[in-house]
Amino acid sequence: GVYPTPERWRVDLTFALGALLLLPLLIPRAPAKTLNAGLFFVAFPVLAFFLLYGGGVQGFGVTWSADLASGLADSVTRAGRKLATGGPIGSVIGPVLLGLGTLLVWLSWPLVALREWIQASSQPVWLDLLLTAIATTALVFVLTGVRNGWRALATTVGAFVGIAVVIAALRLDRGGLPIVDTRMWGGLLVTLVVSVTGIVASMPVGIALALGRRSTIPLIRIFSVAFIEFWRGVPLITVMFFATYMLPLFLPGNFTIDNLVRVLIGIALFAGAYNAEVIRGGLNAIPRGQAEAASALGLSYWKTTGLIVLPQALRHVIPGLVNSFIALFKDTSLVSIVALFDLLGQLRAAFADPTWSTPTTLFTGFAFTGLIYFVFCFGMSRYSLSVEHRLNAHRRT
Repeated sequence: GVYPTPERWRVDLTFALGALLLLPLLIPRAPAKTLNAGLFFVAFPVLAFFLLYGGGVQGFGVTWSADLASGLADSVTRAGRKLATGGPIGSVIGPVLLGLGTLLVWLSWPLVALREWIQASSQPVWLDLLLTAIATTALVFVLTGVRNGWRALATTVGAFVGIAVVIAALRLDRGGLPIVDTRMWGGLLVTLVVSVTGIVASMPVGIALALGRRSTIPLIRIFSVAFIEFWRGVPLITVMFFATYMLPLFLPGNFTIDNLVRVLIGIALFAGAYNAEVIRGGLNAIPRGQAEAASALGLSYWKTTGLIVLPQALRHVIPGLVNSFIALFKDTSLVSIVALFDLLGQLRAAFADPTWSTPTTLFTGFAFTGLIYFVFCFGMSRYSLSVEHRLNAHRRT
């Protein structure tokens, strides 16, 4: 099983919420697609984390900002002290870093003092949420202007109200649900988490690398080319081994990253390098006249890329991207090598259980698993065909 029996409802509830939010995105004429997309790609991952992993929250924007500022100041100060006791170069750089660390301490002092006041209150989570909501709402209202600020203001307030409802429903201010370590995850859950996270996270990485490889700035172009060629030249199994067993050796002793998170980061970077070349092919297929016409209209580079060039390029490379997504979905079976049991790994583990040991277990198990993989891959293929058909309606005669 995926979880101990009392925790199974959390997995079922997560799958049900995900399907409920994903279904309107798959229906071409469904209303409120923008709202559903925001909920599915932003709100649902956070909610799924607390449902699947458990735990609670200790603070929000004020606490997080204070922790980040104080941590940065302490790191700079420690680095300055170590360099100050070094050679002639360190004796010059060390005092500079010590002065910078002292300046950061003084600049972060009001934020740290506010954090201490919040933590000393009876309801630190709710007080921190309230202060974060007020600061964020005021900032959004100022940036969007008085005329257009009311709609953004209502959206921001609605988002924080939704966060408050989730905190109250899951009791995140009181520790939340019991923590279930990711080592206890298994089966289809791991397959979907790894594949969906890799697909979603690899797209921004691929777009950024594709644009970087076409950049006229040499430093950005060289970095993008080196990044793409390095990750494309390394097998995925090597990436998983490095992320699981070697990455902790390069981290500080008191800093750890969950095993599943390390695998997710490695897969996202690996898939992003492949997607970058697919997207670059689409960018090269766009005639130069498109960008020149946008420049003649007075559009900036980012508006030209985001509104004119990139949408057309992504429309052209839908088959290539879906091909990469299908390959990534099937490659998730490699996570069993780093002690994570996906759908196929859970099946192999079941073969050693005497309760499931029958003459037909091997055939029926692999046949059923293969059917699940086929259904997901065939579904992605057919949906991509419908999307491509709908977006290329102007090309049909």
